[in-house]
Amino acid sequence: MSETTTAVAVSVPVWQEALNALTTLPEHVWTGRSGEPVTAAAVTCHLQATADLLGARGWVRTAGNEDTGVELPEAGEMTVKAMLSRLYMVARNLLGPDTQSLTLSVALWKVGQSTTDSDTENISLRVLDAVVTARTGARSASSSAWAEREGRTWAEITQLLATGAAASPLLAPTSTSTQAA
Repeated sequence: MSETTTAVAVSVPVWQEALNALTTLPEHVWTGRSGEPVTAAAVTCHLQATADLLGARGWVRTAGNEDTGVELPEAGEMTVKAMLSRLYMVARNLLGPDTQSLTLSVALWKVGQSTTDSDTENISLRVLDAVVTARTGARSASSSAWAEREGRTWAEITQLLATGAAASPLLAPTSTSTQAA
């Protein structure tokens, strides 16, 4: 597989075959749920911020497999005081600083809530879906489902994000790709 390198997310190789197979997405695909257009530049920034967040926090294939770090013995084996103490420790771990690893979907959402907006998150997901569809040759594909497949690697996730960021200007209609973010 031939790969090229882009400046996205610390020079991660992109999937050149997927880039070559992509065609411009219709203009309505670049309109967010708010009815406002989203620019290719905004999508590129969103995907780069997602890669940065996952790089800092860590990536997990699926949610719910994180260890709380606290073993909970059977209720009959503890005093009420010990049980309340453990319960407090679990609650503090769950509600404390947000440092757990993230899935791709959650990272895209978190960037949409903090750095960009939900429209840009939604269009970024559409771009990633187009990249995965081109990569797999399927009629349609979900990048979220693709990212959660058994055996998926961090390297593949970074390549998906890098390819999506590189693809944004190629997929956007001319009017959308040249608008200011």
